[in-house]
Amino acid sequence: MTDTDKIIIGNGEYARMMKRYLQLYGQSVIAYSADGEYVTSRFLDNIPVLTFKEMRQKYSPASVQLVMGIGYRNMGNIRKKIYMQCKDAE
Repeated sequence: MTDTDKIIIGNGEYARMMKRYLQLYGQSVIAYSADGEYVTSRFLDNIPVLTFKEMRQKYSPASVQLVMGIGYRNMGNIRKKIYMQCKDAE
């Protein structure tokens, strides 16, 4: 894994677990990101939570790596939708 700053897609317990793993291996997590309707707090674990729109405005695709932090509930549909949104933003 590279030293590029990471943004975790999701803002639930699975996303928090991913943050702990990344930090355990010395990776920098600079934000969480989620669909606007799921952003209920602007910070999680003292890390900003951005909407996808805010994330795209603030960071270029070349400057960060996205890490899937959405758990297994309804996994296929949600993860595919999020992946396509991020891919289309490149």
